[in-house]
Amino acid sequence: MIKDFENKMLKSIFNKPSILIKNIEYITRDEIFVEKYNKYILQHIIEYYGKYNEVPSIDFVCDMIINEGVAPQITKICIDHLLLVIEPIELTEGEMSYLEDNIKKRLKDNIVSKTANKIEKLSTEELEKVIEDVNNLQQENPNYETIYLWEELVEETRQPIPTKLELIDEYGIAKGELGLLLAGTGVGKSVFLTYLANNFMLGGYKTLHIVFEGHRNTYLRAHRTKLGSPSTEDLRRGKTISNLRLVQMKSNNTTTKDIEALINNTIQDGFIPDVIVLDYVDCLVGSNKKEIWQNDISIVNELEHISQKYNIALWSAVQANRSGINKELSIENISGSISKAQKASFILALTRSPEQEEQNRATMSVIKNRFGVKRSSYNCVWVPAEMKIELPIKEKPLL
Repeated sequence: MIKDFENKMLKSIFNKPSILIKNIEYITRDEIFVEKYNKYILQHIIEYYGKYNEVPSIDFVCDMIINEGVAPQITKICIDHLLLVIEPIELTEGEMSYLEDNIKKRLKDNIVSKTANKIEKLSTEELEKVIEDVNNLQQENPNYETIYLWEELVEETRQPIPTKLELIDEYGIAKGELGLLLAGTGVGKSVFLTYLANNFMLGGYKTLHIVFEGHRNTYLRAHRTKLGSPSTEDLRRGKTISNLRLVQMKSNNTTTKDIEALINNTIQDGFIPDVIVLDYVDCLVGSNKKEIWQNDISIVNELEHISQKYNIALWSAVQANRSGINKELSIENISGSISKAQKASFILALTRSPEQEEQNRATMSVIKNRFGVKRSSYNCVWVPAEMKIELPIKEKPLL
């Protein structure tokens, strides 16, 4: 596990030099790497950076090691390590964010581990210095990101992740964006979000389906119904089933920091999510003691930050207020602060009258679309017990 972190950290430095630049005071510490060949390679990176104020390529570091004239055996081990172990590693933006976020934690753990082996030999003053050092490393990273003009420009083409629902997929949401469903109690927020999570899984996207309320069997049953109720053996053989992880967390006791910790744990476990389906925003609590409406704003702000930081598309839902019962919804019908809608790239509204419920129908409307001007409303097939959603049937313009 230590070697895996170190190898990926070296790769991330080559791929994204700003990680070294922003964390130079920690990365240059003797305790950051334990594996001696990684320490040797890092030494050459730091040496080059000190002279030229930029990070060398892997090939250039190989040349530096070859020209240094050390023992051939050491040279071969380091070159093989760079080219056979570090060079083939593929890192996503989410993994690099995770590595950067954990630099200080890794350094702290290494210091503690190193000290534990020598604790009996330390004087009182030396032990106090170690404790102070570790405490300093527990401070959180500053809440900003510095961009340097010499960083590589990344050409971005917006690619919405398909839901297989025409109404959404014309524009949809891409990685780093937030989509919301607005609906009243009992209309079917969980059904819709489970439907999306299932389609993302079938589309080959790594999906974290996070739920709060109800029994986990309810969600497992809904996913299996959507798949046509396959046998357990068929599910085990399914090629796309491993794309979905269903995680149950505590309602009204989970913060966005808990969500981020979950993402970091799954990344560390080798599961790098493309999409998060969060059922739903109103089940989260703020990590402070502000008024509820202020927490509403901060929670959605933090969710957007998480989606951008880890390059993940995020779908969730918000509760409609009482004024939105049995009528077509607008942004003003969002329960709590309507500022929650400001961060969303795409907002759908779902309503279902008693008559529509009898007819297995519902109305789905686009009420916000950051990437297109089209506003539309659809009468769709809506059969929650069968996990069946079909649209459009008939389109009508919104006033």
